[in-house]
Amino acid sequence: QDNNATARLFSAATLQFFASNLGEHPECHGAIVYLFIFGECCDAYQNRHIPHSERLNMVLCAHYFLQLWTQFLEKSEHYKTLQNCIFHEALDIFRIIIEGLISLILVYQDFYPNYPLVPHLHSTEVCEHVFGLAQKRKPNFNMLDFLQIIPVLLLQVCEASLNASASESNANMTARAASYHHTYMDMQELNLAALSCYPSDSKIKDINFCSWEEAMGIWSDLLGVSPQSFEFSSLGTRNVEDEEFEE
Repeated sequence: QDNNATARLFSAATLQFFASNLGEHPECHGAIVYLFIFGECCDAYQNRHIPHSERLNMVLCAHYFLQLWTQFLEKSEHYKTLQNCIFHEALDIFRIIIEGLISLILVYQDFYPNYPLVPHLHSTEVCEHVFGLAQKRKPNFNMLDFLQIIPVLLLQVCEASLNASASESNANMTARAASYHHTYMDMQELNLAALSCYPSDSKIKDINFCSWEEAMGIWSDLLGVSPQSFEFSSLGTRNVEDEEFEE
């Protein structure tokens, strides 16, 4: 596992590289769309300052893009799902990521409207860091070992937090084969005011409709495939929105 390589793959610099060379390699249209859609899913969790309405738009667009992709392959006579789509395990992972963020925003909107939702902290990153520190002290530790070294682990996590800086984070991002690279302590550009504002139900319905249209536009304008050509049902209609977000 190399977290840095994944972050670089979905970075704006990589997307810009593909876009700038599109004239010489027109076949890169699909790669650009792929990196954009799934990079948006990552950024929806990792970004420290964008509003939650924008995060919803990012993941809902990915949600509809995946639906269009899979249904296109199911109805196509020339393309097979196994050869032209990501593995079903990866599809499940992205669906969990998408539905997880939508659920977090809805839960905070309903039950914790006065508290900021910081999505990047709702991950396994903290657990991975703590267990990694524990393994350094004692490989193959058991429950008793872990309980005994908790005070030491707390000190190590506090030390890592105090020593964390944006410059160190950016420098480490260029490292190769660096395995885990933890960024949960990076609070640069953290905007708690923006993270404390949640879209209303009516706003969410509008975002849902706009995300559907954006996904349709990506398929028709960038990929040259009209969703109507394979009789895809319009999930972005107002009636479907009302049913989808009705309690």
